[in-house]
Amino acid sequence: MYSDVTFMVSGRAVYGHRCILSARCEILEKMLNGPMKENECSVITLPDVSYDTFLMLIEYLYTESVKSFKKLPIDTKLLLDLFKLADQYLMNNLKAQCEVLLGNTVDVENVCQMLEVADTHRSTILKKKCTEFIASNFGIVITQNAFIDLPKPLLKEILEEVSHRGICVGQKRNIGNNSTDYNGSK
Repeated sequence: MYSDVTFMVSGRAVYGHRCILSARCEILEKMLNGPMKENECSVITLPDVSYDTFLMLIEYLYTESVKSFKKLPIDTKLLLDLFKLADQYLMNNLKAQCEVLLGNTVDVENVCQMLEVADTHRSTILKKKCTEFIASNFGIVITQNAFIDLPKPLLKEILEEVSHRGICVGQKRNIGNNSTDYNGSK
């Protein structure tokens, strides 16, 4: 079956079939068959999407799976980009799969970025995973510039959550009649 639509992504062509893409994605259906200007075009330029990310989205639309999900290690940046694109295109099943995989790749270097993306894209599962990671590794995470650079409302939310859990860093707290610093010294 010959393609009847071409997407230009990062200067490269990605070929597809309007009927399949429209049936599998509401946003693409509106883009390809609705009153949007893309309906009249045989070549649609997507300026803010990486080629590899869009290929993964197309692969999912045709097969309901993404081969690179099975390969380890998973490219976290690519997975984050796919997560955001799945949200943008209202592809909840793909977004949920990305969310689970992202939750398994949280580390000190990426937790703040993932937390911000999770918050922006209304991902409660990923946000909870990031919050738990921060609470468990608070002393290390707060030394990261990315932590300080979090948006103020999100930073406040994280600090309140950590405080509710009773986590203290670098200050004395009273335990009974004794004053103890955070690492147990008196």
